[in-house]
Amino acid sequence: MTVFQDILNDLIEASLGNDLEAFPPYSEEMDIEQKFDCALRSLLRAKQLNQRTIQLLNAYYIGKLLEKDMNIEERSEYHRRLSRHYQSTCPRMYYLFEFLGPAAILKTKRITLTMIRKLKIIEYQELVNQALIFSGAENFGGE
Repeated sequence: MTVFQDILNDLIEASLGNDLEAFPPYSEEMDIEQKFDCALRSLLRAKQLNQRTIQLLNAYYIGKLLEKDMNIEERSEYHRRLSRHYQSTCPRMYYLFEFLGPAAILKTKRITLTMIRKLKIIEYQELVNQALIFSGAENFGGE
C-alpha cells in the first residue's frame, strides 16, 4: 500500500463513530505562549517515548494554535520555534483532522508525522477533501 492509501484507510476508520474524547495538553485559561510551550513539550516527550497517537494529537493542537488561534505576527514567531519537520506536519495535521475532530486521531492505526510530511501536496489536498466528506461536512462554511 502507498502512504496515501494508508492514511486514507486510517481516515475512513477514524471517521466511523466517535465514542472517544481528546483534550489539549494545555488549559484554555493559559495564554498563547503557555499553550504553545505545553503542546510542544508534550509533543517532544511523546516523540521520546515513541507514543505515536500522542505525537499526532499534540501536532494537531500545535497546528490549531498556529492556524486558528494566533494572529499573523504570532504565527510567524512561533512557527520559527519549530523544526522544519514540525513546521510542515503540525498545520497539516490540523487541517487533516479539522472536521473529523481530534478524537478521531486516537482511532488511527498507521498514520505517522513522517507519513504526513512525505505526502505530495496534491495527495495531501485530496486527503483533506476526503476527511471533509467523511465528516459529513456539517461544519463546513460555519453552518
